[in-house]
Amino acid sequence: MTRIVNRPIQVTDSNPQGFPVSFIDKNNEHCIVLIVDDWRESGNWIEGEPTRHLYRILTDTDACLELQEQGSIWSIYKVYD
Repeated sequence: MTRIVNRPIQVTDSNPQGFPVSFIDKNNEHCIVLIVDDWRESGNWIEGEPTRHLYRILTDTDACLELQEQGSIWSIYKVYD
């Protein structure tokens, strides 16, 4: 089961390829231990929405999440239960 939360986060580190390595959510820093998958989705171009880059990740607390990068804004898009 999944939940869409779309909560803003701050990515605190990324690797040379630009993939996130750690992020801060609710004043807690989380390390990404595995990027399971990543893909791009085009936005609604008629309304000027940018392409978004999504990452399915596993964190050091065993959470499975989807992070979303849209422009320069990062968020936790989806949480897997």
